[in-house]
Parts: sequence; C-alpha cells; structure tokens
Amino acid sequence: AELKQMVPQNMIDLVIDMMIRLLPLYLIGISLYFSVLTHWIVRKALVRSGETIPAMRPAKEWMLPRSFVWYYLIALVLGFIFTGTGGTMIDMVLLNVTPILMFVFAVQAFAFFFFVADTRGWAKAVPIAIVVVLGPLMVLLPFIMQLLTLLGLFDVAFPIRSRLKKS
Repeated sequence: AELKQMVPQNMIDLVIDMMIRLLPLYLIGISLYFSVLTHWIVRKALVRSGETIPAMRPAKEWMLPRSFVWYYLIALVLGFIFTGTGGTMIDMVLLNVTPILMFVFAVQAFAFFFFVADTRGWAKAVPIAIVVVLGPLMVLLPFIMQLLTLLGLFDVAFPIRSRLKKS
C-alpha cells in the first residue's frame, strides 16, 4: 500500500511490462544456473562412486566462436535502429539477446584472465580473485559489465592470445 503511494501507477505498470518482456532472459539465466549446478553436483557424486566422467575444459581454454562477434554487432546496430519502438517483436528479441551476449563476452573476459595468469605464471588465486571481485561488481555497476564485455569481445575478435604466447 505504501509503495503505491510513493511510486506513480504508470511507473509500476512500466516495471511490470519490462519484467514480462524479460521473461526469456530470466528463463535462460535460471536454466543455465541449474544446468551448471546440476553438472557439478552429479559429476562429484559419480566420481566418488567410481565412474570416470570428463570434466569441463579449463577456463583458460574457453573461446567463443568468432561468429558471436557478428551476432553482438548486429544486435547493437539493430538496437540503435529499433530503439524506442515499443512493444515490437524485434524490440523484445533485442532486449533479451543483448544482455545474454554481454554476459557471454564477460565470461570470455574471465577466461582471458585465466589464460593470462597461466601464460605469465601467476598464482591460480589471482584470476579466481578477479572473478570473485568483478563478478558481483558487474551486476551492480554497469560500466564494469561493459568493460568486461569489451575485453571478451576483443579476445574473440583479435588474436590477443597468440600474441601473448609469443612474448
């Protein structure tokens, strides 16, 4: 009751509409979370019971396909073209695809940190500390997410890793 007095009704309707339009993003995020968690728990249980289950590749080896760069650029360009069009289908798709691609490139940036730590001979705790510190910050501070997205984008688009291996 107090919230309705403090916030105008049109603002509440706008937030509810945005939450409804972001349902695909929420569903994909929750399913990703549960699939990773389930994989981790089940793999631990099966290894304890004597089964040999292959682990995920080390984070330092993760690399997105270059086509993701094009997907992200197309999403950005379409976002500029269709900004403010309201409830169109393309608007809803872009509203859900753009944060997913940003998150994927942020994860790529974390994989790059693991690669750099391995290449330079840093302690394994350094990239883990980076993930632990920057992971929550990217949710709270949008510019951190944008910086991580750019780093991941550059890691995929340009041969940064091969140049680091040579030096």
